[in-house]
Amino acid sequence: MASALGLVKHKLNKASSNSFDIRPKKVEAWLESLPKANLGETSRLIYNALLETNSTIYSYHDRTRFLELIQDTLHYITDGMRKHFIGVGFPLPKKSKNVAKATQKIYTEIATGYKISLEDMLNSNSIFPDNRLLTLIIHRTLTSLSSELLTSYQTYAPYRKHIWQELHKIYLITQNKKCHRTLVNDADQNLSRKTTISDEYKRILLLALSSPYCLRHGEVNKIYSALDQWSNLIDIFDFNDSEYTKGVFAVDSLSDLPPRYLAITPTEYKKSNIFLISTEQLTNKLRHEIQHNQDVGSSTLVGLDMQRPSLSHDLLRKLLNLWGHVPKRAFPRSSKHEKISIAMGLNSAHRIIFDTATRKNKNKNKQSQFNEPAKFESNVTLKDSASQNDVWNMVYPASDKTNNIIEFETKAETTVSDEKLNKHYSTENWQIVNESAGGYCIRSVNDCSNKVQVGELIGIRRSGDGHTWKWGVGTVRWMKFSDAQELFLGVRMITPDAAAVGLKTTVSSGKHENYHRTLMLPKLQTINQPATLITPPVPYRVGSRVELKILGKKINVELTKQLTNTGLFAQFQFSPVNDKNSTQQDTNNSSSDSLNDIDIHSVWTTI
Repeated sequence: MASALGLVKHKLNKASSNSFDIRPKKVEAWLESLPKANLGETSRLIYNALLETNSTIYSYHDRTRFLELIQDTLHYITDGMRKHFIGVGFPLPKKSKNVAKATQKIYTEIATGYKISLEDMLNSNSIFPDNRLLTLIIHRTLTSLSSELLTSYQTYAPYRKHIWQELHKIYLITQNKKCHRTLVNDADQNLSRKTTISDEYKRILLLALSSPYCLRHGEVNKIYSALDQWSNLIDIFDFNDSEYTKGVFAVDSLSDLPPRYLAITPTEYKKSNIFLISTEQLTNKLRHEIQHNQDVGSSTLVGLDMQRPSLSHDLLRKLLNLWGHVPKRAFPRSSKHEKISIAMGLNSAHRIIFDTATRKNKNKNKQSQFNEPAKFESNVTLKDSASQNDVWNMVYPASDKTNNIIEFETKAETTVSDEKLNKHYSTENWQIVNESAGGYCIRSVNDCSNKVQVGELIGIRRSGDGHTWKWGVGTVRWMKFSDAQELFLGVRMITPDAAAVGLKTTVSSGKHENYHRTLMLPKLQTINQPATLITPPVPYRVGSRVELKILGKKINVELTKQLTNTGLFAQFQFSPVNDKNSTQQDTNNSSSDSLNDIDIHSVWTTI
């Protein structure tokens, strides 16, 4: 088959008596016979039917009619398959990974079927072309390719080569045929019953511009759904001098690249190939949403928030920044090949920082301990509280499943080796790919056993340059799998130092409450930021009065300002509390101290 557009590159065979029968009545009977209660078998039969029909010559009328007849079944199986990898922790289990790949292949074959119909129709040279059918075929092709790309973003996987080239080429066809603004029925849309080719093209462009590999799991779905209503708020126009200042983003229609910021688009590209994208109306809409609509939550949290269609103010602000400003790299990157140890999650980072500091102090004073008389203490422990699961671990699942309650009263401590310590807290060895003053790009050396999420806290310790570094703290900014299924993470460093402390809310009723694992970060002189606390995402908030346990002493503080809340951890500034209640408590409890009684700077020398 001669390919006028280059969208179809494989050879088709003539239909035989054994070929799949795509006559409408035969197809309807075949669909009725499918074992839909068995999702796996139904998916296999549909996929095999697509493979067979995509390698057989049919008229574009018959092929398109067949593809339209199976649309409802396609939506049924793909929706069911998504449940196996949406909401699942990363890295995906083998089964979920295979289901995600199969889902991508189904979308690829659906798009291939429509591409064959498109090629055949354009090659037919009909005197009276059916523009409605042409528009439908192009619309279905573009939405199928978009769904394939969306699946890649949902699973942080690399997308197929040439997919952007195909998307750009298809949109150029619609412009030439003047059908890009024609409404088409689309049963797959949750909100809009009819969409245009132009809207669908702008929708996938904006999704690519939302930095999908930097989004939390589940946020890509929310943005793609919201863009169903927002895509008409952006404008695409040709590159010319009179409109140049309106564009923020640019698309090279002859490339295999997603849209990029206009400021970083190579100047050697021909202006005739460039589309400009203006997001002015959309960013105004986002500002209005943030100012006038009630926030659905301070952050997008996996679990509770996965099925909620609304976007939180945090996510809206992130999109406003992505779609309205040109990003600038703060620090240059340099290649680096060095091993690095990581501990995923606040709980694991706290445990290993605390035990490493304890082991260091014990080794330092080991000799003097033998010269001191034995000391014995007894403490009352509450068995009920120790046996209960932490409710926040059940509601807000973190990457590490270790308990975030601290048993500070336990006196039986032992010194363990580095190897045992790493094994106990599930630390892993990764490799630095490149680094800057702001963070690292790291690669998994072996299969990653810990669950990873964008926005997760991560403990980091380097071991290069001839010495072992201290445990620092960072956060996962983006994640992506390579073609070889290697996991790459972008890590933004928060601080190279941290102290493990305990935190609990101040309870006046006398009810016993456990300390939560918390990290205290030192003052950052360069940005004039005071010492801060890294806490679980709940239940702490600005204004909360809490008790901080550090260096064996208790301090009453108030959380004064929230710097961030990723849904997996929060960072607060704090100040000491000196009121009557705290004074009375200090009188009754000799171990309780004010912030002034403890030199915060001495904390870092104990790490």
